Amino acid sequence: MQFRIRDLLLATTFCALTCAGLVYPNPLLESLYYSLALFAIMASALSAIALIEGRRAYALGFLVASSAYLSFAHVADQDGIVPRHAGPELTTQLLRVAFNKLDQGQYDTSLAASEIYIGPKRAVPPIAEPIPQPPWQGNLSVLTGGGQRIVADGSSMSFMRIGHSAWAMLLGWIAAVFTRALYLRSRRRPAGSVPT
Repeated sequence: MQFRIRDLLLATTFCALTCAGLVYPNPLLESLYYSLALFAIMASALSAIALIEGRRAYALGFLVASSAYLSFAHVADQDGIVPRHAGPELTTQLLRVAFNKLDQGQYDTSLAASEIYIGPKRAVPPIAEPIPQPPWQGNLSVLTGGGQRIVADGSSMSFMRIGHSAWAMLLGWIAAVFTRALYLRSRRRPAGSVPT
């Protein structure tokens, strides 16, 4: 398999945009990245119609894998959240781990159980009795130790949509390369030979 300069430039741009979107998630980057994924899917659908042979196989591989994953990522999870924040699939779990690693330090997690506060760091006066909070109050929280650690808020919605869009395009590209390789391999077989 050979890489052209154009492919290397596209891969570098893809990685740079993905990293920027994941490090600084915001609604603008979320919209741009999600639109880019949808545009890539639509372009592959049109390419599958217009192109022939190996290029059609490439476009079909991308179309099937990326649209299937992006559709799956936008099916509500067990908490009813779209895009998926929870679920057993590896891609969602990797995105959650990445969000927790990248988001450290933006929220105060050093408070004792009697001083529960979820939000940006600021001075919080101690309270005598802990105030009971519902498990879902605008943020998806996971109890850790004596306090709470934020797992999802507005920026995590952007983070997850950017991440799922990136996974869709990456899985689409892998499927496209695989599909084209299978197609080219089947074309090299001599006529009348039995596939193994």
